[in-house]
Amino acid sequence: YVKEENTIFILPMAGPNLDILTSTPRPIFTALDQMLAAIILSPGEIKIDHLRVSLEDRRWPLTLFQKGLDELANGNLREAALDLSRYLEKRPRVVPALIAMGDVLLAQKKDDAARSFYLRADRIDPNIMELNIRLARLDFDDGMTAKAERRLVRFLKPPFSGSYDESRYALNILLGDIRLTQGRFPAARRNYLSALALEAKSRVALLGLSVVETQTKNWNKALERLAEAEESGASVNERRSQIYFMKGIQEMEKRWFDDAQKSFSEVVILNPNPAGHIYRARAYTLRSDPNTDLKDWQKDIKRALSDYENAIRINKERKGAGILELVARTSAAELHLLIGEFDKTARQFEALDKLENVPPVNRAVISVLEAISEIVQGLRYEDKLKIARQDIDAAAATGRPMGEVWNFSLFSRFPNSTKRLKGKRKRDFEILISAAGG
Repeated sequence: YVKEENTIFILPMAGPNLDILTSTPRPIFTALDQMLAAIILSPGEIKIDHLRVSLEDRRWPLTLFQKGLDELANGNLREAALDLSRYLEKRPRVVPALIAMGDVLLAQKKDDAARSFYLRADRIDPNIMELNIRLARLDFDDGMTAKAERRLVRFLKPPFSGSYDESRYALNILLGDIRLTQGRFPAARRNYLSALALEAKSRVALLGLSVVETQTKNWNKALERLAEAEESGASVNERRSQIYFMKGIQEMEKRWFDDAQKSFSEVVILNPNPAGHIYRARAYTLRSDPNTDLKDWQKDIKRALSDYENAIRINKERKGAGILELVARTSAAELHLLIGEFDKTARQFEALDKLENVPPVNRAVISVLEAISEIVQGLRYEDKLKIARQDIDAAAATGRPMGEVWNFSLFSRFPNSTKRLKGKRKRDFEILISAAGG
């Protein structure tokens, strides 16, 4: 039987020979429309394919509906819209046709028009899971995550919880995406796991779980989920590199510099990029102390300088953000200065002077390094010192004092490296370092 507009129609199941239906009253035709439409939209639920013989009768409006669906399946969106529009003129309250028309418009990237057809269908029957998934997806894409979630959560409970597996799978995937965006990682994990139970080895669910584990800093689990997705090529390398990058950042924060160096090494192997090289360079320079392990530190400085050169090169090749070149060149200048390679320091300063739109805090770092360069070389430094102090004050006035950047400075971490300084030159150097440290 089929329910339409508060009327129940009983369909005679006469087998493949449907001659009995040729004299059936018109309401039965409407019921057939509904039943066949339901079969078309949810194949596998009920097996009555022999009823399709009725589509050969051109007097039935359902022919237009079937034709419209066929056109949609073949990507002929204009023809599909025309057929479905003609069908809806005759049957304006057939929910599957309204949904199909919305699907056509959605494929044409006419989201607002698609939403209007979905809402028309929803007003007739608000309890269709597949329809609410479509509407929730539109809400989610528009940033209305709470509204999208409200549409979906009731379908997790009876009587909807026993619905078609494909629909419940799509429901849990979308809810997982919504809750992941909201930062509700345990809830998102439950949804992705539910989806995985419905479709084993689901790539989408496994990738979602990988992101959840990344956000909750379960790095090894994140990598395992990514491996389970059985992806290959550039996309999986990029995802793996993102996991290792975030892992490395956490290790830097905990001062686990050896572990951080290993994580960033994975990053630059999987997906060579300026940020990966810059952070690995920092890990190299911070994992050993020149006052206790001078030889190891000198080796790490050379490795770090190579990373900064690679960061600058890759950034230029990709026409990347200027801030990456700014950071790499500033850091390289600092290292060259620290090990006494003053000519290379000067070349970095020349390149930095050509950069535009340098933020005040970064300008202050450069000015401080230029002043330090003249101080440690025994040159006249008073003018550079004055400029450095002015730039430090300018950076502080912006609300972002130089200390935020200077924490990475090797001169503040390893002050003994300049202990050969004496007298006023030494005092001015120490005052400058203190002012820069905020």
